[in-house]
Amino acid sequence: MPSWAARINLPKPLSAASGPLTPAWQPLLDQLAQSAWQRLIVIGAPDRGKSSFCTALLRLLHERKASAFLLDTALGEKTVGPPACLTLGHWDGDAYRLDGMYFAGGLDAVKRMPAMISGAARLAGRATGRLVIDTGSTVNAPGRLLKSLKIDALCPDHIVAIGLDEDLEPFLAQQPQALIHRLPAADGATPRDAMTRALIRLRAFQDVLADAETHELRGCVAEPWDKDAFDWTQGEYICGLADANGDEHGLGILMHADPVRGAVQVMTHVAPHLIRRIRVGMSLPDELKT
Repeated sequence: MPSWAARINLPKPLSAASGPLTPAWQPLLDQLAQSAWQRLIVIGAPDRGKSSFCTALLRLLHERKASAFLLDTALGEKTVGPPACLTLGHWDGDAYRLDGMYFAGGLDAVKRMPAMISGAARLAGRATGRLVIDTGSTVNAPGRLLKSLKIDALCPDHIVAIGLDEDLEPFLAQQPQALIHRLPAADGATPRDAMTRALIRLRAFQDVLADAETHELRGCVAEPWDKDAFDWTQGEYICGLADANGDEHGLGILMHADPVRGAVQVMTHVAPHLIRRIRVGMSLPDELKT
């Protein structure tokens, strides 16, 4: 059993679920709640309030009895579900509930563009109502390319840009202007430093993997995301655990693999009978090792 790092009190991400709503957002929120659309994508730099806007819209749609889902494509600081995954969830009136996940293999979205696009498309296809898409916070040149690919793959009816950042304007100029809504950053939004972000990710992994049990599995297919970095004989890896249809049921730690015997040891909360495909991703962070 891993000896988890000590808990650290961290600032919680700004959330419309627990704080006052930014007044400048209200007209657009009302317009979106009253109009017909299927997909909406939210973009912006870090700490501008993207997740707050998404939550505010999901809450409003829930109050109006409209079926709506959040596709959270951030990999580090999640609104719903575990880190290193794209996740699909809905607001039930009190909190988000996880409806699906797709393990991307790690925390750097730009390095994992194929997984980001395939995962987003797969999860979007499972949404049975309106879909609000949070694109994550990378706004450098590779990040803007990833956002363009998401827009091409998901075909949103609206693009909401939060923060009025000049770095995003060249990107927005390439999009259909009739779809774009520009909003200021959330009231009270404050930047978090790199150390705080790293601690938030660590705590999220702790929450997902704490008190997991180790199982020996046979007959599973191992699918390393990073074949060049994966060594069957040593190392511990974060992995996504999927059934035969490719639907993932949770994360785990690949503790040991024996390709000769066709057996692997995995620490997870997922029931062993559900696991048929093991998507092997990033090495286990040192802070989570025994």
